[in-house]
Amino acid sequence: MLITSKIDTFRQDNMKGLKTGGREQGTLNRVTQLQREFIQSLLDSQQDKIKCELNSLTGKDYLSVITGLMEYAMPKLQQTELTSKLTLVGKELEDEIYI
Repeated sequence: MLITSKIDTFRQDNMKGLKTGGREQGTLNRVTQLQREFIQSLLDSQQDKIKCELNSLTGKDYLSVITGLMEYAMPKLQQTELTSKLTLVGKELEDEIYI
């Protein structure tokens, strides 16, 4: 009984943070996969109606919907920072450029 208890304690202490089973990394949850498939089939079946509704929009409404949909089709770009140091006649200048 005492030996079993020590082994269990040893296992618990040394197994912290180690993956011991379950889904492999990157594998979608079954529920998530089913939801995505359902939404995709729903959108596929409504393509003509969606196009018709988009064509009926004008101005700000049209641009708002298109920009909202673009988030799902294109990845968002992150801000990139470029830093350079220049030395001119004994003076050090720092420039920061945000793209």
